[in-house]
Amino acid sequence: MIVFSLFQFLISAAVILAAGIQLTKYADQLSDVLGLGKMWIGMILLGLITSLPEAGSSMAAVAGFHAGDLAVGNIAGSNNFNLLLLVLMDIVYKQGALTNAVAYHRSHFLSAVFAMILAGMVIGEIAVGFFVRIPTFLGMSPAGLLIIGTFLYGMRRVYLSGGRTDTPADAAGDRASGIPLGRIYLGLGLSAVCVVAAAVWLAGSADKLAQSTGLGRTFVGSLFLALATSLPEMVVTLSALRIGQVDLAIGNIFGSNMINIFLLSLCDPLMPGRALLQGVSAAHLVTLATGVILTLIILQGLRQSHKRRFWRLGWDSWMVLAVYAAGVAVLYVIK
Repeated sequence: MIVFSLFQFLISAAVILAAGIQLTKYADQLSDVLGLGKMWIGMILLGLITSLPEAGSSMAAVAGFHAGDLAVGNIAGSNNFNLLLLVLMDIVYKQGALTNAVAYHRSHFLSAVFAMILAGMVIGEIAVGFFVRIPTFLGMSPAGLLIIGTFLYGMRRVYLSGGRTDTPADAAGDRASGIPLGRIYLGLGLSAVCVVAAAVWLAGSADKLAQSTGLGRTFVGSLFLALATSLPEMVVTLSALRIGQVDLAIGNIFGSNMINIFLLSLCDPLMPGRALLQGVSAAHLVTLATGVILTLIILQGLRQSHKRRFWRLGWDSWMVLAVYAAGVAVLYVIK
């Protein structure tokens, strides 16, 4: 049973990884054809596309298995792993601390702040749910509706802050003038279908692993499922770094974290009998709080443009590693 579930999990993750590579390629081509800025395309298009595994697996976990802890752990854990990818980028980057090379854009600041605000809303509803049963409206809790409104407002603020002005439209169009737009859309659609289908299968295997190993849905969702569904973000991040588009990578990470919380609110109506965040494990508070701390560390690292490296990493990367490891350790103890 465990062997088959693990095999299913690994195959699903491999499909997500392969389809994620294609999604990255087509999204970058689309940004060039349409003349959209790399920072904006990273936050919105790539952020949304690379969040499809989290969306598919979390919705499948809620609708198919009524596994709210698996769904919430997947989203919260994926957000933390996304932030951990900056450490991986720092290791690969050869020219000093990675965050020294990133211009401190207002768009980065706003997307990070709104990601923390959205995480704070989730923390608040989980905490309140231990004491009061919050009524739902059209299957959604007031916090879920507030998350949707805040997300849309945050995306508009990021857009107005100039997040799409970093790549001139004419130059982008020249670079991609030979690529048919229809082929790009077709490639995006087919890759997205593969990602979602694999994510649904992945959720089922993760639920079986949680039950058969005794690790529990909260821990499996927050670590293993989160890691697997974050594979597209890892592909995007390393690919963007390889071609020198650091803004694209940073925008994808912060944008994905905003979108993931937004998608979590869309799982609300799929949970029968109650709002999704009411009645889930208190252990998620650890994962969510860890994510807020990690975001604050990275923001501070971005503000300092002359950091020295210690054993190949900037001080902010070392702190991210330490806080992430501490969060996983606490989560394992209280799982």
